[in-house]
Amino acid sequence: MSSRNVGLEFKLADLKRKLEKEKKRLEAIDRKIAEGVDFEEEEKLETRKDGIYPTINALSENIRKLEGKWQNQSLENRNTELISLLQAADHSNYDFQQLYQTVVSHWGTATAPSAASLLEILPELERMGKNDTAGYSALESFIAHLWHKASPELLAALRSWGEDYFPKQNWADLYAQIQAELTAKSANLKPAILINICLAEEKTTQSGNQPHYRLEAWLVENLETYQEQGKQRTGYHPLTLTGTPAAEPFMIEALEAKIQPLLNNWISQTKRLLVNCNRDPEFYVFLPKSLLEMAVDYWPLDTRKRLGHLYSVVLCCSDRLDGPYPINAWHRFWERHCDCSEKIATDAFIEGSDENIDNLIEALEEAEDDENIVGLKLKTAPSSEKLEMLFDELLIAGLPLAFWGRCDKANILNAKELDTILQKDSLGKLSVTVQHKRREARKAKNTPDCHIGHHLSLLQDNPKLIPPRSA
Repeated sequence: MSSRNVGLEFKLADLKRKLEKEKKRLEAIDRKIAEGVDFEEEEKLETRKDGIYPTINALSENIRKLEGKWQNQSLENRNTELISLLQAADHSNYDFQQLYQTVVSHWGTATAPSAASLLEILPELERMGKNDTAGYSALESFIAHLWHKASPELLAALRSWGEDYFPKQNWADLYAQIQAELTAKSANLKPAILINICLAEEKTTQSGNQPHYRLEAWLVENLETYQEQGKQRTGYHPLTLTGTPAAEPFMIEALEAKIQPLLNNWISQTKRLLVNCNRDPEFYVFLPKSLLEMAVDYWPLDTRKRLGHLYSVVLCCSDRLDGPYPINAWHRFWERHCDCSEKIATDAFIEGSDENIDNLIEALEEAEDDENIVGLKLKTAPSSEKLEMLFDELLIAGLPLAFWGRCDKANILNAKELDTILQKDSLGKLSVTVQHKRREARKAKNTPDCHIGHHLSLLQDNPKLIPPRSA
């Protein structure tokens, strides 16, 4: 099947023969010198060697250039033939794009290029290169996945193509090897979906300063590994690609309708990418302080189910990453949080509200001297008028945790309900305790009018948990 360049192969073989001949001449001279000759004869032999070295160097350089040219042509032929046989098969570009994204998701690259056609996909697979640990390339992984799905006609064409370019590869065995690796990798993962809602400044300016926002999301395969990687973060996959409807700016009133199909799609992608993972993803939603009152845990999955009913949902403040806030206090309080993780959660919180910001500032300053305090419990839901001011003080103080109820119903006592939750278990299990309370709210009798589980917000700013674009 392969298109050979016979002339190039002949030139390459001829140069290699000449190079071998010159090397043998050099070896013969070295043997003669080693056998013992007089000083005058040795000088003559060394002079002859000096004349051979430039020839050897020139031949080696020409061989290197021709081999590069031959390799490039072989690669071009290989890709051209592969594209031809795939285009002739009964598969659409969408099928190939799905296979490509599967390979990207398993490859552990920092980014996943949104290549769509075969002309875009094959160069990207080449760029991704070879997995030295596993011993196969991204292209070979792509072919193995294709082999698993291919029709009999395509299998025959791939077999012929593979005999020319990968004669030692058994595609069925490679697919089985990849699946075994994924099974072992996925079993102990702790996945997370990071969502960032940020101001779309250009669109906001164009619309006469009506705020427009942009949505970004990533699937993190293993949260613990990701947090420890520092700036060289890998093991994550973009869930919102540039140029897709998900990435288009929107007004905040349109968010709930926009987010519902996306959440379901992201959960499905997580299950598809991490097939053997036995843990549900945790959701971390990054918001500017002006939007922290948003009930992200109450985002709909369908008409009955809410995100927080089924999954752990935690708020994070994106202003802490970008704004002019002290980072030393934030890191120091988080270290204290880790030290206090086994203590009862209620002991780690001070009480405050937005009713008197001066009193709140004093309480936050006093928290610095109490080695157990790492969070703020709000007696009432923050008002929209004082929302930014309240969280601005929290950011300045450096406290990484905040907990509040969003309910103003007379038959739900926010402060009492929060105390009950905080007293239930340790600080390290607070997000799990909150999720259990939210899950209780699914029962028909636990309506929004009478159950706090519909109204819980938990802010948890971990300095090590940074969205990929900011990392």
